[in-house]
Amino acid sequence: MYANQDKVIDFASFSGKAPPQSIEAEESILGGILFDSSAMNRVKDILQPNHFYVGAHQHIYRAMLKLCELERPTDLIAVADWLATHELLRHIGGKNKLANLVDRCVSAVNVDFLAELVVNKWKRRELGRL
Repeated sequence: MYANQDKVIDFASFSGKAPPQSIEAEESILGGILFDSSAMNRVKDILQPNHFYVGAHQHIYRAMLKLCELERPTDLIAVADWLATHELLRHIGGKNKLANLVDRCVSAVNVDFLAELVVNKWKRRELGRL
């Protein structure tokens, strides 16, 4: 148990359940960035690779951050090329994984909100480790 001000949080209630995460939000963020490279600028200061629950998503986002840092686009082709060059493309599920992220995305409008959601889920996972 962890006491925080007047609240008592019992982490035993999480046993047997998946840790806090939102895979759909993670996929929407990545798909939004692949769909619209300018979305990267809206989340790069909020979201870090370790905030993602899925390891493949961490690799994809890390590639996007590096491309952004190099002032290159974060579209499907550029990200796939970066991952292939660094021998990570197969590890994340191949080009099909990236294509599926784009297919599931309709726009990058909500990436800011979704980034905050993913960060909040990460914070809850971190609290559960204490």
